Amino acid sequence: MDGRRQRERLLVVGNGMASVRFLERLLTLDPGRFAVTIVGAEPGPAYNRVLLSALLAGDATDEDILLRPRRWYEQNGVRLVSGDPVFSVDAEGRTATLTGGERIAFDRCVLATGSHPIRLAVEGMDKPGVIAFRDRPDVTTMDEAAAEGRRVAVIGGGLLGIEAAYG
Repeated sequence: MDGRRQRERLLVVGNGMASVRFLERLLTLDPGRFAVTIVGAEPGPAYNRVLLSALLAGDATDEDILLRPRRWYEQNGVRLVSGDPVFSVDAEGRTATLTGGERIAFDRCVLATGSHPIRLAVEGMDKPGVIAFRDRPDVTTMDEAAAEGRRVAVIGGGLLGIEAAYG
């Protein structure tokens, strides 16, 4: 060995607000320790989900809600895999398999996958056009419906429900 320390392979499963904050702290506290790969299901870099209603209302742009641009990942030596979520993790074998078939080996793994929405158990919730307001594609779906003049109903009077109705 030439005196350089071997970098541990760190896999972060999930590319959202928590994982980006984790990476920011890690890169500040121990830069260069890990060869980082972050895998997210969505097609691009992480964004602030809280601002989705502002995006829907036209008060924010995609760039406004972006947590870190793709170049930030590159500049920090982080491999960003987007649009191909982790399908399974073999903790004993220290590998993760993506939905597309790629296998990623790791020494350490952080799971920061978020959650899935709870949907009402009522008839019709599985019909086309019935969505949970959770991600960027949902904004696109609602924008398209509005552009086509379709009627939209918001179920739920919580913060996101009210903001979705406003948008």
